[in-house]
Amino acid sequence: MSLKRVNTPDGGHYFVDAKTGEKVDVTVNGKPKNPSTVLKKSAKSLKNLGGFIIFLGWILFVVSLFVFAFGFDKETSLYPFGIYGGIGGFVNSIFLISWGYMMTSVASLMVSGALIEETTEKSNNMLEELLRKSTE
Repeated sequence: MSLKRVNTPDGGHYFVDAKTGEKVDVTVNGKPKNPSTVLKKSAKSLKNLGGFIIFLGWILFVVSLFVFAFGFDKETSLYPFGIYGGIGGFVNSIFLISWGYMMTSVASLMVSGALIEETTEKSNNMLEELLRKSTE
């Protein structure tokens, strides 16, 4: 049986049998049979999570640079925030800088992995469609 996709005016679609023209249900218990849609959703959420972690990492990085610049003596240290000047402030700022960098690099890997997964899925769909068109 070969399926034909029919687009609806509201942007959705449904499938019909190419020979008979009757509507075909392509779901299992209301969920799509094609598992690639599930992968697409997980890739999108992974991208969003990675972007949020990158955002947090950059905030931490900027704060740590501020501490690094102003946290060496007691007059200019961020005393209300519990970050003191001197050697402790220096060590603390180095720790914050490295932590922010690590967060952003790990999140960048997450985002790039999700993008690779998404493009692989798109290319597989295109190949499936080309194969289906060539066999019809």
